[in-house]
Amino acid sequence: MTSPVKRRPHIADADYYRLGYQLAAQLLNRAASAPATAAARPSGAPKIVNDDPLAVTQRLLEDAGIVRAWIDARAARRLPWRRPTPQEQCLNAFLVRTLEPCCALIAARCMRKRGKPDEAQKLVDEVLRRGVAGELSFRAYYALACLEALDGDNADAIGYLSRALYEAPRARRAELAQWAENDPAFASVRKRVSALVAPVAPKPTTGSAASGADADEL
Repeated sequence: MTSPVKRRPHIADADYYRLGYQLAAQLLNRAASAPATAAARPSGAPKIVNDDPLAVTQRLLEDAGIVRAWIDARAARRLPWRRPTPQEQCLNAFLVRTLEPCCALIAARCMRKRGKPDEAQKLVDEVLRRGVAGELSFRAYYALACLEALDGDNADAIGYLSRALYEAPRARRAELAQWAENDPAFASVRKRVSALVAPVAPKPTTGSAASGADADEL
């Protein structure tokens, strides 16, 4: 079996996906807050590379699929020395539980803005199905809570945020609570979020978080 990593070793590096997700989330946030940014770019200014959040997330999902298929195929082998290493198994879990659902939600938001609600809903429905089945990481539950809040589904937003706090490692709960307290994605349910995170939130600080799917949560 030819390894896809030989020619493109970065696709087996979790940091590649984390940084890619950061880029996609920041581009999405920028487009949402200042849609005229690209049009207002000065004449002669250098073009921003990879400035389409949908293209970035689709590339990440494609690469994740290649790596997962390679790992899964090796996992089915009987010879133990040809099976995935523990590090590869961790990468596979990260891609399945965190990267893929978070990227799918960004892609869905992009598709909605481009007049493709049916395609967007298919992506959201799959993430929702996996959320109900308990197949997501706390980071993905958080991103799902943000999307639900932005869509006006307040009860589901609080439910998924509660699940994110429950699933998060104890050492990360205070950080996640503070993030939710400042996240503009939860503006419509701010009081309910504050009440939910109060038991684990640190003392209030100044400054604000980026939008709901921002990359620091990946």
